[in-house]
Parts: sequence; structure tokens; C-alpha cells
Amino acid sequence: MSDIGDSDKKRNANNGDSEKKRKNSIIIKRVTKVNGSVHKGAWKVAFADFAISMMALFLVLWIMGATTEEQRQQMASAVESNEIVEFDGASSILEGAGGNTLQEKTESASSTKKEEESSTDASDEEKKEALSRLASYYESQAQLGQLATELTQTIQEMKVSDSVVIEVVEQGVRVRFQDQAKKPLFDSGSRQLSNYFVKILRNLAPAFSKINNKVMISGHSDATPLNNAFYSNWELSTERAISARHILVQNGMLSDRVLQLAGYADTMPLQGKDPLDPVNRRIEILILTEKGEKELKNMFKQGPASEPSAPATSAPPAS
Repeated sequence: MSDIGDSDKKRNANNGDSEKKRKNSIIIKRVTKVNGSVHKGAWKVAFADFAISMMALFLVLWIMGATTEEQRQQMASAVESNEIVEFDGASSILEGAGGNTLQEKTESASSTKKEEESSTDASDEEKKEALSRLASYYESQAQLGQLATELTQTIQEMKVSDSVVIEVVEQGVRVRFQDQAKKPLFDSGSRQLSNYFVKILRNLAPAFSKINNKVMISGHSDATPLNNAFYSNWELSTERAISARHILVQNGMLSDRVLQLAGYADTMPLQGKDPLDPVNRRIEILILTEKGEKELKNMFKQGPASEPSAPATSAPPAS
């Protein structure tokens, strides 16, 4: 009996120790969560495919809009013939495979064509410029007559033939703008040009800009005296010539074309005209030939200095 009681005691003691150990132990539970939907991220793949498709569509639309019909045909033929097609800023994945690309062929042909066109244009421009230089300098009587005819046609088209007279003279071609009572060129007693005269000069300026001959501009007045002790017809005629030059230069004529500008007051009335006649109030533009230009320049050149002659001395009387 004692043995049985001892075994029971030992069993109870072991059970108590096990209970104590169980109470003092730490239990860690690991829980693995499983998503309810296995295909929850599949939409991302579909959206990526859609975005790539849209990018390809936009790229095709951009290429269609950025290229011409000829370029599109070249690209189509290149695809059919398996040629390499390259675009600016991108290299071909078949680079080095041999043969020229379509872009290289196109650029080569285009550059060759542009060089030919530029060389042709340059030679044509040089020819035109040379012909223009030769045609715009008038020297012979035939050339002066041609120039007078062209200017006369321009005057007739402007319908101002009664105010402008063109004639060929020994020194070149003279264009005379003469005043009239009904169509005045100037304001009375003023250097101010009338609107009528300004319009004529503006329309003729392009024609004068194409002429390489030197010109002389002179102003003339009638014999009507001015009521000003410090301002006479000399100043008036000169300032009117200056005003005419300003209008011509402002509308295309080169300023260095004017070789001389002068005012003659009433000292050179038109032949056979009354000094008080309004036609004496005029501006004259003389388009000089080379000979006329030289003669005008020689007038202001200093000639060879002459030694002053010694005063004559009388012989001493004979003794």
C-alpha cells in the first residue's frame, strides 16, 4: 500500500511541475494570411498593354502628320524592300548590317540637289548683277535715248507729263520739274515741296536708284523778289534742291549718287520765257555721263600753279 501511495505522490508531483512549466512558458503563434483574391493585380498588366498600344498609336499618328506623302511612300517602299529606315536622333538597330540607309540616300540626294540649285542660283545672280551694272550705267547716245524713253513712259503712266520734261543733252539726260499755276511744285516763297511734287519724286526714286550714273540737282526760281533782307532767291532755290534730294534719298536713291547740288536763283531762266513766268520755278536733275562727270570735277580741280611774272623794268637812259 505504501508503494502505491508513493507512486501516486510522485505522479502528482510531476503533474504539478508540468503545470508550473506550462504556465511559465511563452507560446508564439505565427499566422499566415492568404489574400481572398489571387488575381487582384491583373489589371495592372492589362493597363500596361493598353498604355503601350496607345503610345504606338500616337507615334504612328505623329509620324503620319510630320512627314510628307513622298516620305511616307519612301518609308513604305523601304519596309517592303527590307531597307534600313532611320529617323533623326535615333540609330538603327541594324546599324552595321551593310548598305546605305534610306535616310542616308534621301539626305545625299537632297544635299546634291540643293548644291546644284544653290550653284545655279549663285551663277544666275552673278549674271543678273553683272548685267544690271552694265545696263544701269548710261554713256552712249543710244543708251541715253533709251533711258529718256523709259523715264518718259514712267512719267506718262503717272499722268504728270505737263509738270516733268525729259530731254537728252550733251552732258547726259536732264529731268526738269517745272512749276505751274494750277499744279504748283512748291509753296509760295517757301522751300516746302507740295504734296503733288513729293508724290512725283517718290514714284521716280526707284527708277533713279537703278541708275549708276552720278547726278546733279539744281534749284531755280523766278525773278519775283522776296520781302526778306536776309533770305533771297539764292537761299530759296538751294533749299528747294536740298528738299528734293531728301525725298529721293528717303525713297531709295543712294546718297552718293549726287555729285553736286546747287541753287541758281533767277539767273538761268528758261530760254525765251518771261523771268516772272512760273515755269522758271523748277528743279532740274541732270543724269551725267562719264564725260559730263569729269568736266564737272575738272571745274573744281586746282590747275598747275603759275609763277608770277616779274614786273617790267625800263632800261636805264643812255648816258
